[in-house]
Amino acid sequence: MITTINNKFVLCGITSALLLLSSCNPAEPSDDYPDGILFQNIEISIDDSAIQVLTDLSSDGEIYLSNNNEHQFLTINNNEQYPLQFIINKNDGDQQDNITFIETEALTTEIQTDDEFTLVFSRANGSTLKSVAFVPEDITYITPLANDIYDHNSEDLVISWESQPIDDTLFLTGDCVGRASFALTPAQTSLTIPANSLLSIDGDNSQCEVTISLYPISYGSIDENLAGGSFRLQKLSALSITLTNLRETYDE
Repeated sequence: MITTINNKFVLCGITSALLLLSSCNPAEPSDDYPDGILFQNIEISIDDSAIQVLTDLSSDGEIYLSNNNEHQFLTINNNEQYPLQFIINKNDGDQQDNITFIETEALTTEIQTDDEFTLVFSRANGSTLKSVAFVPEDITYITPLANDIYDHNSEDLVISWESQPIDDTLFLTGDCVGRASFALTPAQTSLTIPANSLLSIDGDNSQCEVTISLYPISYGSIDENLAGGSFRLQKLSALSITLTNLRETYDE
């Protein structure tokens, strides 16, 4: 009777040890999700202060949960290399955010048109996947000219630019106007801001420097070994002018 009980305990102990061993050595996510069933969507936005990189991985509409044995990083011109955050299993670490900010001050060279941005995905199954996009050309502004001065009380502000793929929003920023946004259509190449339509928000309507911002876009290629996805890269293209005689917020 006692021997039987002891054998049961021994069997239970062996089973527990096997379960513990199994939990310590979980299957790699790449075993269940080979390259050919994964989709990757990448968005990179570059401005004067930082590069923002967003990377999403999915399969069959479900988020792909990676682990610490897989890594992603961004290379610029196959030279500079920066590690990226991406979503991993909650039980395998704290890294849940899929957005990385790289300060431009950390770069060894200034970003130029046609620089090559490569997002590298190093997988636990041994494969290395590379998706590539190139920095688009800066916007060529036709009007206004840099440092032009506009009397906003009497002059329309006409912003025009040469046609190229751009983001769907134009921004106008400055201490006097805050951050105003204007929706654009894909084929649009000009925007008119009517005279006396902008409000001064800082109480000083005499003179203010404002920055016009557009984001030209390029579309890259996803590694051919993946099931598909998208790679969009945009870079700030800005122009500064001066507005005078803005309407004050309390004017009727």
